[in-house]
Amino acid sequence: MNDKSVILLTHVDLNGTSGANIATRNLVESLSDRSHLRIVSPTSTYEKAVSHKELPSKTEHPYLFHIIAQPLLVIHFLSLVLTHRPDLVVTRYHPTLLFPGILSYLVQTDHVFLVRGHFKTGIPTWILPMAVVNIYMNVLTSTEVLVAYTEIERGIDNLPLLSTRHVSLAPNAVNPTKFKPISNVDIRSQYDISDSTFVIGFVGSFRKRHQLTQLIEGFNLVQQSSDSVHLLLVGDGPRISHLKNIARNLGINDKITFTGYVEHEIVQEYMNICDVLYAGIDSARPSNPIKCYEYLACAKPIIVTRSSEFEFINKIQCGVLLSDHTPSEICDNIVDIQDLSSSQRKAMGERGRKYVIENHTWESRAVQILGITADS
Repeated sequence: MNDKSVILLTHVDLNGTSGANIATRNLVESLSDRSHLRIVSPTSTYEKAVSHKELPSKTEHPYLFHIIAQPLLVIHFLSLVLTHRPDLVVTRYHPTLLFPGILSYLVQTDHVFLVRGHFKTGIPTWILPMAVVNIYMNVLTSTEVLVAYTEIERGIDNLPLLSTRHVSLAPNAVNPTKFKPISNVDIRSQYDISDSTFVIGFVGSFRKRHQLTQLIEGFNLVQQSSDSVHLLLVGDGPRISHLKNIARNLGINDKITFTGYVEHEIVQEYMNICDVLYAGIDSARPSNPIKCYEYLACAKPIIVTRSSEFEFINKIQCGVLLSDHTPSEICDNIVDIQDLSSSQRKAMGERGRKYVIENHTWESRAVQILGITADS
């Protein structure tokens, strides 16, 4: 364990099930293994921390909630700082967490500001949005800002008076000891999918930004020329009825399985029965999905939307990148991977797993954060 004393502030529920919850929890676990970690979050308890102080959960009145949360945030922060004299403060961006950067600066403690998702930069004429105020206050006073993908860095750079000189890229990651190739999974038989069937998979929430309508329509084109294919959709979400209706209208219900919600602790078993895995990203809502690194750690070829963070996929040939997200493009990419031999697909998957182990583990993210000081 590193001897550093660290305070982490987040408004993410560490016991939650969304991608943000899971990514933050994985990072916290890696930090707690390497430091004396104290947490301020809405989570009632978290066993990995040396100590924990609770923030209120979000209410239906967001602006009132932001105002009410500030005194408690300041009290918790000062209590921990004055008692434990931390070496480092880490804050995961949330509009509520306004003061960690300034307070860290005032007590002369290094502060790392994590921005994992995009923020709105529009400024109404009557009020400066809480999100932009937060970005200004924390970026200007932090030792280092770590962003998950380049669009966030561009957003910061486009704000007046801000510079990205101390902004670094820290994409999402994976725990490769948990997400790994598994050969003895019996899930195919549960859904009457034969061993010889080529399975295309998706794991995650069924939301518009994941481009699942295009995936189903692309799969429909694939199955028109290939009988031995199946689409496995693992998860749940607000668009599940819409997606089931599309499958029904296309007459391909028997070739698509909707599993419903699956616990993250066992989701790698579902990834492992797939021959290729899909991750669509809406260009209007850029992101760096954690699922992509989990897919790769399971040694599976992937089909994912093109972005600078995923250019390595083409470079090392562990999958394909989508440009237009049309059903025909998705179909062509699925067929290209299906036409490979099983040994070629296995080699693609092995290259992907090797790459994420070397470049995208939560352990390496924790080491990156703990190595940040004002002198580094």
